[in-house]
Order: sequence, then structure tokens, then C-alpha cells
Amino acid sequence: MPRIPRNRHRSALLPDGRVLILGGSEHQFSVSSIEAFDPVSNTFVGAGGLRTTRTSHTVTLLLNGTVLIAGGVDIFSGPDAPESTVLASSELYIPASQSSLFTGPLQNSRTGHTATLLKNGAVLVVGRVDNTDNVLASAELYQ
Repeated sequence: MPRIPRNRHRSALLPDGRVLILGGSEHQFSVSSIEAFDPVSNTFVGAGGLRTTRTSHTVTLLLNGTVLIAGGVDIFSGPDAPESTVLASSELYIPASQSSLFTGPLQNSRTGHTATLLKNGAVLVVGRVDNTDNVLASAELYQ
């Protein structure tokens, strides 16, 4: 069983067959934890953490084996109720060291977007919902 309950998380299949489960939300708040599912042993183990708590983000396995985590929403405790911020940050997760590092920011804050790996190794990030739930026409390349 997974180590923590979560929803609106994302996952990525690694070349070695493990599945990463990244971020999401537990109850009303975003989480930064990463777990790896090993189908051989049928177990979940901790695999580090994200630099930012986030949910509803995108996860893309890059050609070099690292994982791009882009955008999403940070849901945190406000003075009277949970508050949220749509994120413009992106991170790279390095499976071999179970570490993540910030990479260049997105041009726009994004949630509700897609991220598609192109043949040249770039990632096309399309779509955007801003902090006021406006859906905007927007695209950018991560290289």
C-alpha cells in the first residue's frame, strides 16, 4: 500500500520498471513527498521529496532519465481556511539520487495544463488556468 493517502498526484514510469508517485494532496493540503512502487517486490518506498508542495501538476520523463515536474497548485493553510496558489515553478527529479532541484521557472503560472515530450527532448507545455480560474490560451517549450 502507498505510504500516505493522496489524490491529484502524478506518476511516471521509470526505465527500470519502478513507478514514481509525486506530490498530490492529502486531505485539504498539497504534499511534497515522492514514493516509488517496485512491481517486482510489490512494495512502496519513500523516494525523496519535491522542493515545493504541489498538486494537479504535470510529470514528464525526459530522455536523460530525469523527471520534469511543472506547475500545479500549492494548497496551504490560510488564516481561516485553506488557500491556494497556481505555481509557475518547475523542478527536475533525479531518480538515481532521489533528489530534486529547481529548474527555470515557467513563463506563466499553470494548472490544468499538459506537458508532452517531443522527439528532440523538449517538452511542450500547453494550457493554463490562473489563480482566478480563467482559462487562457498559452504554450511554451521547456528545453
